[in-house]
Amino acid sequence: MDAHVFRSNGRTANMSLPGVMATAENMSDEFHVYGLDWSASSIEVYVDGRRVRHIYNTSWHMPLKIILDAETQGKWWGLPSFRDLPSTFQVDYIRVWRQRTAGM
Repeated sequence: MDAHVFRSNGRTANMSLPGVMATAENMSDEFHVYGLDWSASSIEVYVDGRRVRHIYNTSWHMPLKIILDAETQGKWWGLPSFRDLPSTFQVDYIRVWRQRTAGM
């Protein structure tokens, strides 16, 4: 799970905060619930209700978009075996909401 900054203060930036999530189970055996709690001070990542990552929010203070991505990274993890291909990336649903702020 990675967090990227491509523009900061109107300038092009290239910052990446990669993280590795180790699991005891095969994540492809069933659907999972992924969550992200984004506040002014931190970004918390959850899988099936369990927090798996905490990032101090140093750069993500502007409207953002959701990008769902399943890609291979030969330099990082290696390429998939041909016996595992073709593969699919399925998303059942996406739900987004905004937390109430004080005074609302």
